[in-house]
Amino acid sequence: MSNYFHKPHKLSEATRERIRQAVDALGFVPNDAARILRTGVSPVIGYLAFELASATTPEIAGPAGAATNGASSSTSPTSPT
Repeated sequence: MSNYFHKPHKLSEATRERIRQAVDALGFVPNDAARILRTGVSPVIGYLAFELASATTPEIAGPAGAATNGASSSTSPTSPT
């Protein structure tokens, strides 16, 4: 099953078709949590702030988010005006 999703070129056309039919019939969708457990790699970066309303939180979280090469990040503290 893994080769079907990750290395389909290793499977014969007949095997790919049988797996595709089973995937469709069962409504199978690859599970990201299972992939993370299998590979030991997660796209999640944690940031712990002592005080979210602190004036320094955006100064730290902003560049940290930018350093992830534009990966989705969420920084929602209110910036001081």
